[in-house]
Amino acid sequence: MSSQQNSVILALDVSSSSTGYAVLKGGRWRKSASSYGTIKVPASLELAERLEKFRDEVEEVILRTKPDLVVIEDIFFLRSISTVKLLARFSGVALEVSRRMTKQEPCLVLSSTVRSKLECGKSKEEAFKYICDKYKLTDWKFKEHNDIADALCLALYAHKFMGAV
Repeated sequence: MSSQQNSVILALDVSSSSTGYAVLKGGRWRKSASSYGTIKVPASLELAERLEKFRDEVEEVILRTKPDLVVIEDIFFLRSISTVKLLARFSGVALEVSRRMTKQEPCLVLSSTVRSKLECGKSKEEAFKYICDKYKLTDWKFKEHNDIADALCLALYAHKFMGAV
């Protein structure tokens, strides 16, 4: 692994439709096209095809960002078992791809742990506001950028509290 000063952390807020990702380099984040984005998978595709497209997109992000560490939001309690099963499939793909491509075990972290430790609120909305305020992202809209903001919280948590890379 690189020294913490030069380390690259890739964080994934996995979803079956819009996975947010963010990249910290040396503990810093810059608002540039290469440091964040979303992986969108059309719900109209069959499940296996959706998972294949998701895998290909995660591989591309890992190849482009060359992370020293991958952090993935862990599945938390959901009311619908079908949603849990679907999310588990996508998370499993992200885990496998990350492990295979980086030769390291990705870190799984609960969003509630991240929000508590960063003191950025208890909801997605509060975490989004925290990130927008921290980085002066006045042009970001919740509906469009909340998954990216969650991923950025994951990356910040990994850097600050996990002694990441």
